[in-house]
This record gives sequence, structure tokens and C-alpha cells, in this order.
Amino acid sequence: MKKQPKPTSGLTDTEYRTLVGVETAIRNTDHKFPSVREIAQFAGYRSSGTTYRHLKTLARKQYIRMAPEEKKRGIKLLRRAPLRKKNCRREYASPRKTGGSK
Repeated sequence: MKKQPKPTSGLTDTEYRTLVGVETAIRNTDHKFPSVREIAQFAGYRSSGTTYRHLKTLARKQYIRMAPEEKKRGIKLLRRAPLRKKNCRREYASPRKTGGSK
């Protein structure tokens, strides 16, 4: 029998930023399960590949659950981001403006 990995309470700043991006994407979109691109937008990343790599780490640490790759909206939040002691509240990202320069 395969053992489940223990959840790790410590998150790096990048992992925390990604997790807050997941929470914000769920709250600010019409979808219960956000896409990787939506999470990238709310977390402030330009690349969906970078976002996907951070999401895999969060899944390993059991903060989120990811469906098989053929499902586009297969990311489910299992645990919320822990409060940071700095300001004792979660800071939510606003969506990054994308598009060409004028």
C-alpha cells in the first residue's frame, strides 16, 4: 500500500502566491474550478507552465487536488492559504493586465 505524503505546513513565498491566486480565481470567476491560465492571471505569472509547476507542488503538499491532465478545470482547493504573520491577513492579487503595448 502506498503511503500518502504528509501535508507540509511551510510554504515558500512563490507557493503562497500561487495558492492565493487559486483562492482569488475561485472567488472572482464564474467557475468553481479555475483553469491554469486564470490562476496564472490572478497570481501575476506570465507563463501557464510556471503556474502548472507550482500547482503540482501544492498538490503534493495537499493544498489542492488536480484532476488528470485531460480535464481543463480540474483544480480543487483542499485547504486555504495560512495567514501570514506579517500583516495577519491574506493579500489577494488583482488580475494582471495582458495585451500588447500601445
